Amino acid sequence: MKTPLIINLSILKNLERTPPSGSKAFTWDLEVRGFGAWKNQMGRITFVYQYRSPLDRRTRRVTLGQLGELTIRQARDMSRDLASAVRKGIDPREEKRAVADARKQDETLLLRNVVPIYYAQKELKAPVDRNVRRSLENDILPALGDMHIGRIPVTAVESMLIDLAKRSPSAARHALASLKVVLNYAKRTKRIVTAVTDGMETPKSNKRERAFSPFEIARFLEAVHDLGGKREAMLTTIFLLLRRVNEVAQMTWEEVDQVEWAWRLPGPRSKNRQPQRLILPRQVVAIITSLHPDPKTRRGAIFSPNKSMRDISSKVWDMLDANLDRRLELHEAKSGKPRPAFAHYTLHDGRTTAATLLQKKPLSFPPHIIEAALNHATQEHGIKAVYQLHRYADEVGDMLQRWADYVDGVMAAADTWPGGRALPFIEIDEREARATNLRADWTKRKLLAKRSAREPSGAKKRSSS
Repeated sequence: MKTPLIINLSILKNLERTPPSGSKAFTWDLEVRGFGAWKNQMGRITFVYQYRSPLDRRTRRVTLGQLGELTIRQARDMSRDLASAVRKGIDPREEKRAVADARKQDETLLLRNVVPIYYAQKELKAPVDRNVRRSLENDILPALGDMHIGRIPVTAVESMLIDLAKRSPSAARHALASLKVVLNYAKRTKRIVTAVTDGMETPKSNKRERAFSPFEIARFLEAVHDLGGKREAMLTTIFLLLRRVNEVAQMTWEEVDQVEWAWRLPGPRSKNRQPQRLILPRQVVAIITSLHPDPKTRRGAIFSPNKSMRDISSKVWDMLDANLDRRLELHEAKSGKPRPAFAHYTLHDGRTTAATLLQKKPLSFPPHIIEAALNHATQEHGIKAVYQLHRYADEVGDMLQRWADYVDGVMAAADTWPGGRALPFIEIDEREARATNLRADWTKRKLLAKRSAREPSGAKKRSSS
């Protein structure tokens, strides 16, 4: 150990370099006991503070930093602060370790790190609700993901909800409900005691009562046809089977009995977690077999293994709405009658449409058969709840066939397919203009998809299907 000196730049310049395998040659400061410096083989100078631990009386050393990162005065002042802590019975190294541990703990409690843990725990019992997952990943994590779950400001949540409400009230409602799900999980697992969402009431959704008229069914299915390919096949199947998007989008050949042509929808993919057996109408059988004509290839996903097919992207909405606007325009020209307004719609409205028309003449099906087809959760208890696990499969099959035949009749009317079955591909500029025109009076789904550098160019025609 060298004789203590008042460390200055001149002394540091003349420090002896420590060889790679040798012991560090420290020079100690006379003004602050324990403050020192050493020089490595490359000439870099490092400041340290050495002390005797008040916990176990062992000699320990803390690296302060290098010259250039710190001035001599800054390093000396840091040593004074550490010396003061030692006199108070605090071990600087233990305190530094505790701070690092706390920082690491804080990192694990950032919302973006808690959400995957919630997913993993939830998946042990049941799949994560796709609406919760979508709201978390698309809306909540971009806004709040880097915040500690126990220190999310109320103002940050309110600001996020206000922004989402501009897009649609349902987006804000789903976001608050989804954030509550994760934070309540964090409370149950003792990660936090209270959550920023405690006391925040999730607004109730307005009951949606949108049902298509036969005129709207025709224009909608014409627009679906204009999408072409597997999108057309999937959306038509969703409409004919009264299903939700994810139920059909993930449909596999392994779920289909190709002898009786019945589809077993797995419970985890249905909203009420109950499996359902559906006898498929011949129209649906024709759709899915046309996608896979060779029985030897009927394995795996029916529509697409691509996850992007499992939901409707904003780009697909733009294409669908643009096609719908064009079909309305062509119908107006063909009929000579002013086109009626086409109110905001969702794919879920197809279920409402079917449920409404199936009760009316000429179909006239009883409500309990329609409810069974929709696979709604029931309030039944006792014997019915235990034994009626696959209720009315034959009756539901007959009804779905009648519904598909009814839709065929709608699409065979004299005023359908204005402009023909095969229309030119709508280029992106026209697509955006038409989608915007259709949505002119809507309060939802006004945002257009971002333009893609890989947009197809040139007018395209399809053969009729």
